Amino acid sequence: MAELLRAKGEEQEMLECLVLVLLLSLIHGGDACG
Repeated sequence: MAELLRAKGEEQEMLECLVLVLLLSLIHGGDACG
């Protein structure tokens, strides 16, 4: 069970990061990841 929760947490962090990158790229008109 703990492993599943940990995997879900990592997935959520990745999704949040992707969303942030998309928002930043829209705001700045470029790739935020460099």
